[in-house]
Amino acid sequence: SQGIADGAFLMIYGGNGGAAAGVEELIESFARLEMPEAVLLVAGEGASLSRCEEIAHRVAPGRVIFHRPWKEEETAAVLGSADLLVLPTRGRQSAVSVPSKLISYLLASRPVLLLAEEDSEAASIARRSGVGWVVSPDDEETFAAAVTTARDLSPAERQAMGEAGRRHAVEHFSRAVCLPPVVAILRGAA
Repeated sequence: SQGIADGAFLMIYGGNGGAAAGVEELIESFARLEMPEAVLLVAGEGASLSRCEEIAHRVAPGRVIFHRPWKEEETAAVLGSADLLVLPTRGRQSAVSVPSKLISYLLASRPVLLLAEEDSEAASIARRSGVGWVVSPDDEETFAAAVTTARDLSPAERQAMGEAGRRHAVEHFSRAVCLPPVVAILRGAA
């Protein structure tokens, strides 16, 4: 529906384009990739997306596509169409929070490139799950290397990474796993 060529290597960021997300930096790094077949789809809303559109038009015209509005019922189709899901965080933001979209990404069964501090909980989750790569938010050289590695994997290898992430999410973050301990704590407190 977005006119993306069949042979494109599709990278997707899906989520809020707010101040902590680092989508502007993602677009700048994407523009410097020496990979003309790569396309970045940014799906979502947020305070910074108008600025992101300006940057994309300037540095990567025709290679960064914005999907707005992104309806909730489109989530599985949008995330599931990615060759690589990209989750940026700005600066040390990943040291103080875990983006909730990380779980959505894991459940999408696609490999993930997480731009986060190495010692963050989000990085730990990504490494334990085997879903993909963790790169420091300001390390463009390693970002480019990780994207190249992801592109060079076979579709079956990327699928296996994505499925590892999904298994991890189901085993550690599903309602069936997380709700009983919370209920037990609440009952104990009552």
